[in-house]
Parts: sequence; structure tokens; C-alpha cells
Amino acid sequence: MTRADVRLRLIVPVLLVIAVAAGALAVTQIESLRDGVLVLVAGLALAAVIGALAVTTERRRLAMREVERYFTLSPEMVILAGFDGYWKRVNPTVGAVLGYTEREALARPFMEFVHPDDRDRTEEEARRVVGGAKALAFENRILCRDGSYKLIEWTVTPVPEERVMYGIGRDVTDQRRSESEQAALQRLLRRHGTGQALAQRLRIILACAQPGATNLGVATALKVSRQTVALWRARFATHRLEGLIDAPRSGAPRSIDDGAVERPAGRAGKPCSTRCWRGRSRRYGRACDRQSLLVPAAS
Repeated sequence: MTRADVRLRLIVPVLLVIAVAAGALAVTQIESLRDGVLVLVAGLALAAVIGALAVTTERRRLAMREVERYFTLSPEMVILAGFDGYWKRVNPTVGAVLGYTEREALARPFMEFVHPDDRDRTEEEARRVVGGAKALAFENRILCRDGSYKLIEWTVTPVPEERVMYGIGRDVTDQRRSESEQAALQRLLRRHGTGQALAQRLRIILACAQPGATNLGVATALKVSRQTVALWRARFATHRLEGLIDAPRSGAPRSIDDGAVERPAGRAGKPCSTRCWRGRSRRYGRACDRQSLLVPAAS
């Protein structure tokens, strides 16, 4: 039981006792029994009203405290914006995500924080919200203090009678980048010219992206060593897609590319005709005969 509940349970009985005592005193002082009863009932009603007001006030105070706690401690950006185009209040997460102090965030119209390419549709969505509609999962790019942009997903609810709107923003930059990278990895894996080594690395990274994936589990599923999974997982975490591609080796450049290597390999399983092998044997024999004419016999 909270302290507020204990306080309320003490206030209401005390008010009732006071009302009963006042009514009893009024009955003894008033000659007419009917008038005394009316005074007693009125006192009880007054006590009930006062008790209800006390309960309502306390509950409202507790609700405001909970709202304030959520506003301050929420891991997501919570913003109170006015219909005039300015943020009126922002929680500390705005500073953590975007880098602005509260004073800097409130000093200029919030549309100036929006990426120029996203402003038209953001203004259109803002007009919808001002008109009474809710914005659900609306995404736009917001300027950070360091000059970079972050992709924010907004949920906004208007309060037209107060000419304000409450917005909750979630930073989805890394999530969208991850989704985009996974799509790029899938396309590269399906590409015809991707070599076997790179394809294996792509399979490792895609398997590691699954929820709950571990190095041991991925290594077992793909039949590679756990050290191999850890290596390419670390390379991808540091250098992204470029980390999966081998750096150019020192020395002379290759005279044959991967495609030229793979084409003969793809035909290796096709049988050749007997005539083909006979022709090759005769040419090989003539070459050996010519070579023997050039090399003196051993003494």
C-alpha cells in the first residue's frame, strides 16, 4: 500500500467523524428534530463531497507524478509541440539522441531540424495532425547537432483544445541500416558471379543476423569453425560489407579473373568425345617427337 492510499484512508473517516459530531451537536441545539436531521444529512453530504475531492486531487497528483517520471526516464524521445511549429518541451533523451540542449531544441521551428528532402511530406503530415488525425510510424530524418542525420519514427497525438501535440520519437537509424545491409547481402549472395569464398562469408553474416544466433550455432549449421565465424563477424562489425572482401594482394596483378577460373570448372564434368582425346594424343606425340630432336641423347 502506498503512502497516498494510507493518507486517503485516514482523511475520509476523519471527515465522517467530524460531520457526525457536527450534526449531533446541531441536533441538540436545534429544537426541531426535523431541522436537526436535515443539518446532519447536509453535514454528511458535505463530508462526502470533500472526501471525494480529496481522493480525486490525490489521484491526479499521483498521475501527474507518473507522467513526469515517464517523461524524464523514457528511453524514447518525448516531445510536446505547439501548433505554432515550435517544440514546447523535450525530455532528456532528445539531448542524448540528437545532441541538443533543451534551450537549443526550443529556440527554432522544429521544421528546421527536418532534412530538406523530407520537409514537404513532414509538413503535410503535420497539417493532418493539427486537423485532429494521429500520426503512426511516420519516419523522417532529423538533423543532429554534429551535422549528421538520424532516421526517427514518430507517433504523434494532437490535443486540439490546447493547441498542442504529444510526440514519441524512436531512433530507427541502425535498424533500417541493418535491414538495408541484409537486403544487399542477399542480392550479392544470389548474384551469379559471386565466388565461393565470399558466398560463405555472406552466409555466415546472414546467419549471425538471426535472433539469438551464436558463433557456435552458426558454425555448426554451416559446417565451419567457430573461429571462422568470429573472424568474419568481427570484420563485418568493423568494416561492414567491405570487410568481407579480400584486400588486393601484393605482387604482380592476376592475369586471370575469378570468372575465367569458374568457367572451365563448370565444364569439368562434361565428357569429351573419343575423337577429341585421340586428336590431343596425336598432337602430344608429335610435340614430343619434335622435342626429342632438339635434345641430344644422353651418353
